[in-house]
Amino acid sequence: MADTWPITAPSTSFRPKARPWAAPKLTSHPTDNDDNNNSSGSGQSYSPPPPPKLYNLTLGYDATPIFRPKFIYFEFTGLRPNTPHWIFFGGKQVNKWVNTDKTEDDLINAGRSSKLKEPGDSYRTATSFPTAQGGASNGGGDDPLTTTAEGKLSGIFFLQSNDDLSFPISAAGINMIATDIETINLDKCKSFAGATFRGYGQYENYFRGTSSQIAQAKAIQETLKQNSTPSEEIV
Repeated sequence: MADTWPITAPSTSFRPKARPWAAPKLTSHPTDNDDNNNSSGSGQSYSPPPPPKLYNLTLGYDATPIFRPKFIYFEFTGLRPNTPHWIFFGGKQVNKWVNTDKTEDDLINAGRSSKLKEPGDSYRTATSFPTAQGGASNGGGDDPLTTTAEGKLSGIFFLQSNDDLSFPISAAGINMIATDIETINLDKCKSFAGATFRGYGQYENYFRGTSSQIAQAKAIQETLKQNSTPSEEIV
């Protein structure tokens, strides 16, 4: 009769230190069989514990410093009829970022998934009004945009936001001006109109961890609150 090696099952309290959720390897010692010279083995199965559940703890909020990409409808009235005009946004000439064929209804009635409604980062590399949305009315250069016979200038402006062009968010808002000269000099122009665009954004700072880690973070947060002045208080 062949000798059989003893098989020892791992302890249920076994937890590898380097990889806390990795199952330990089970090594089966073969049983010699004199009849057919085959080897076989057996071992106790082991199911690793599930990973711990993670939670979020809000640490506070920070204001967004610049506008994100966005399509904005504008409409200037009372301008000189059939007259070339230049549009400025935040002090920058933005004629190539405008499509005057687009209407307010185009923006309002755009589907929820439409990039006209929410462009995200789809056009971050665009250097003028996105071609996929009709392109710039002036061809993408600095040429002026002409008012209608009623003295109206309207359309959709694409507010770009990337490394080359962006606009800071200001509590006072940002001015959008149409003028019949190539610079913002209201003393010299004969036709101009303006509006103020306001926006606000913020992002959340949070910590993600296990319930015990969250508890520790909350304790630290509470200590900082108690030791801070009202102007430094953590949300």
